[in-house]
Amino acid sequence: MERLFKVLRRAVVLDCYANKPTREALEEIVEPLEAMSEETVEYALEHKASQETLHKVFYERYRDQYP
Repeated sequence: MERLFKVLRRAVVLDCYANKPTREALEEIVEPLEAMSEETVEYALEHKASQETLHKVFYERYRDQYP
C-alpha cells in the first residue's frame, strides 16, 4: 500500500527591530522548535493522538527540556 504524505508548513511573522543580537536569539529557537514539531507530529500519527493527549505527553517534557 502506497503511503501518501502531506506537507504542513506554518510561517511565523515577527514584527520587530531585528538587530544582530535579536536575530541570533531567534535563530537559536528555530532548531528546538523544528525538533519539537517533528517529534510531536510523528507521535500523533503513530498513536492517532488527540491534541489533549499530545499536551499531556509533551508539555512538561518540553518545558523542562527548553526552559
